[in-house]
Amino acid sequence: MAFETRGNGGYYYRKERENGRVRSVYVGSGETARLIAMLDAAYADERETKREVERAKRAEIEAHDAALDELSRLADAVAAGVLLVAGFHTHKRQWRRCYGLAYTEKKGNIATGDDAKMTNKSATLTTTQSCDDKQISAEFIALVSSVNTGKPKPADVEKIKRMMSDHNDLKLWQHFAGLAESCELTMLEFASCVPAGLAILWGERQAQMRRDLGYDDAPEAEKYLISHVALCYLRLMIAEFQLTLKLSGDHNINVGVYMEKRLTDAQKRYTRAVETLAKVRTLSAATRLIESRTAAASAARSVNSLRAMKLITE
Repeated sequence: MAFETRGNGGYYYRKERENGRVRSVYVGSGETARLIAMLDAAYADERETKREVERAKRAEIEAHDAALDELSRLADAVAAGVLLVAGFHTHKRQWRRCYGLAYTEKKGNIATGDDAKMTNKSATLTTTQSCDDKQISAEFIALVSSVNTGKPKPADVEKIKRMMSDHNDLKLWQHFAGLAESCELTMLEFASCVPAGLAILWGERQAQMRRDLGYDDAPEAEKYLISHVALCYLRLMIAEFQLTLKLSGDHNINVGVYMEKRLTDAQKRYTRAVETLAKVRTLSAATRLIESRTAAASAARSVNSLRAMKLITE
């Protein structure tokens, strides 16, 4: 758009694109044309401001989704570790149980590692028996609170690491919310489009979902996977709400396509989290069943051997 001065008069032309070419369209002349040009410039600035706000919102959404994708990769790593320890291996992208010598060696290596951990834990307990656990915990909480600032002191950070290493038996990290729970709170805070009352209800829904999935009685690895399922479900609800909000108001096709893509990604992420938890629980249950049957068969063989020896001696 341009207001052009030719001789003693002013003329306003709009630039329009047609069939890949830009052409000038005459609007008017004089002071009226000047006012129209000023209004068009103000509308253009308003549209650019809206585009900047939309770009900032998209960047924020993509940053949170990238962090959630990283948590998904971490959940896959946790699941793989649980299954490897349980005696499974991957064959053509499928988890299968190890049998024979290889599985025995793995179990032996795992037992050796556990013995080493127990030895280190006993040594740590011996060195910290004279310390007051409550005092150590209070000092740790105060130190972490002081470090959670914009510019933490490197000495304080190193002290936290040292305290967690020296007092590993106290499990000081349990004084703070888990990673998934912290992400839930952050996600509800950044989703400014979600009303406060709805956010409270969703937070309670997350807690109920964890209870329904047996969070309290689950092993530590499964607790993380359960929290990840709840987190992915929360992101799915937020994506659905954002899409509904956009489609109910003024929007263009690009915004609609973008929000639908985010919803599709959230659905895939949630499905993947549920499948990971189900896979770990199914295969772990199968392992426990096989081990219990093996123990029962071994006990039966021992009883039969004792009976045979008794008959021979008689």
